[in-house]
Amino acid sequence: MNSKSIESGGLRNRGLIKKSTDQKPLISIVTVVYNAASTLEATILSTIHQTYENFEYIIVDGGSTDGTLDIIKKYEDRIDYWISEPDKGLYYAMNKGINLANGDWINFMNSGDSFYQNEVLTEMFKQAHQDVDVIYGDVMFSFDGTNAVHVKARTLDYFWKGMPFVHQTSFVRTALMKKHPFDVYYKLIADYSSLYNMYLDGAKFKYLEKIVCNFRAGGLSDNNPESIAECQRMIFVKHRGINVKLYYYKRYVECFVKYNFAKLIGQNNYARLRKIKNK
Repeated sequence: MNSKSIESGGLRNRGLIKKSTDQKPLISIVTVVYNAASTLEATILSTIHQTYENFEYIIVDGGSTDGTLDIIKKYEDRIDYWISEPDKGLYYAMNKGINLANGDWINFMNSGDSFYQNEVLTEMFKQAHQDVDVIYGDVMFSFDGTNAVHVKARTLDYFWKGMPFVHQTSFVRTALMKKHPFDVYYKLIADYSSLYNMYLDGAKFKYLEKIVCNFRAGGLSDNNPESIAECQRMIFVKHRGINVKLYYYKRYVECFVKYNFAKLIGQNNYARLRKIKNK
């Protein structure tokens, strides 16, 4: 694929546009991917096999050259819209997904993550969520792709310390997401920044005690001191208390030690140690 070319496909290109109904709101599932042929198929399969009767699936690819497009095209009869073109990074691509979404609700299930069961959407939208802006649940978390553990979402009073829940477990009103797109100033925490700003603006969050996704540690922000530094920059603007500053200074030092220890012994060995610790 030429580095400047744009490709697209899916059901929308054939004139098939899904819409919400009174009984079944349309849910937009967005997957952002770049050169992740080894993990994308599992994400796609976990999405297209959802039993919920009214969702659209959008894939935003950053111009992959490793076979990712072949996997997308393999399933394009089940994908509502996909586009592949070079972009400026993760959150630029996710904002593109927001703009492409037609649903009442939007969820980001990026390559490498997957829905926990085929019934997740059905279970999450079994009831109407009147006067709710964000719904979220729990996660099956693993450090090396095996031996996953059930991690419950924290309460919202944790928000100033970090994300109370894994972003992939959340469904946000699309209109609200368009109002609070990802701030591309941040390289690692734009999802946290966006949701926290919604929270501070008075958005209504609702927790459902259901496992939403499988999440594997090791992403860009996992144990990355720069992620904590970005959190500091964001939080210190909003909260000036000494307890907040002390918390983040301590957290940065801990993360810096863990990050460099993982580099020293290798990510696989560090994942095994974390797995043992969490048994």
